[in-house]
Amino acid sequence: MHSLASIGRACRRSRESWESEEKPVEDYINRRVYSVPPPGDTMTHTSLEEVEKRLASVHCAICKTNNFGVDRRTLQSDGECRGVCLKCRYNFPVYTDMDFYLRTQPDIPYRLKEISCPSCLHRGVSLDFRITMSVRESVYFVTCTACKSQFPERSSLEAFE
Repeated sequence: MHSLASIGRACRRSRESWESEEKPVEDYINRRVYSVPPPGDTMTHTSLEEVEKRLASVHCAICKTNNFGVDRRTLQSDGECRGVCLKCRYNFPVYTDMDFYLRTQPDIPYRLKEISCPSCLHRGVSLDFRITMSVRESVYFVTCTACKSQFPERSSLEAFE
């Protein structure tokens, strides 16, 4: 007979292997099935200094300048914080937990495979962080998987019109 301790170890091992496997996700709109990597394997939170630096590649929804900061007082445990235009003080949400976002939005990995890099024209990028500049403009900050070029990509999926 199996002892209770050996059954507990077997259950723990099977649970650990299940948690580390890629999970299939079904995209009902495009009728595709693809796998999403397990949490923590693909991306980490982007540092706030890196976010501030890369925000300079977009323009403020109000005053059209590109001088931004991150309000560190608003930093939450899930990686969400507020970006602030340093000229007009307009603020907007910045989301850095892309693992959770990719798990809950099954169409996003499919969309990321279609984005072309402006430098090398290769298709396929990784998502670093995203912002919602206004109700009509959401921006993904991505990195090309081929040449590692970083650039912003305006999202057509999250325009709330």
